[in-house]
Amino acid sequence: SRSVSGNFLKSEADMKGDRSLILNVAVHACDISNPAKSISTYVYWAERAMKEFFAQGDREKELGIPVSMFMDRATTNIAKCQIGFIDIIVSPLFSQLQQVLPRVEAATTCLDSNKRFWARRVDHMETEMTKGTQAFPLLHSDQDPDQQSPT
Repeated sequence: SRSVSGNFLKSEADMKGDRSLILNVAVHACDISNPAKSISTYVYWAERAMKEFFAQGDREKELGIPVSMFMDRATTNIAKCQIGFIDIIVSPLFSQLQQVLPRVEAATTCLDSNKRFWARRVDHMETEMTKGTQAFPLLHSDQDPDQQSPT
């Protein structure tokens, strides 16, 4: 059986493959979606992820093996790491997903706001890294007036 899709005839198998691809992309987007959420939710989970990364890096040092990228607390600026994650991994995927699912715009709005949040803290997080504390920024209810939570 064939269905018309755009200017092309697609078989049911092709259409099933397209649906499967979109669902796989959506699941992956959910997996990396923390930067696309409200700042409080994002920072909560980012802190836990970075603690896990640093624990792995500490263990790699103990074992005398090279420390994986972003897992060395002595060389990772958390703000720069988060900005890179947004720029290189999350934003490109969400931008493409938004073309298929326009309501993803709420998440891309959070991505932009959260990137600004970290950009304002690069120097502070460099100090945290240098001191060896790697403390995450404290959040207040009025933390970022430009933060728009998705509805």
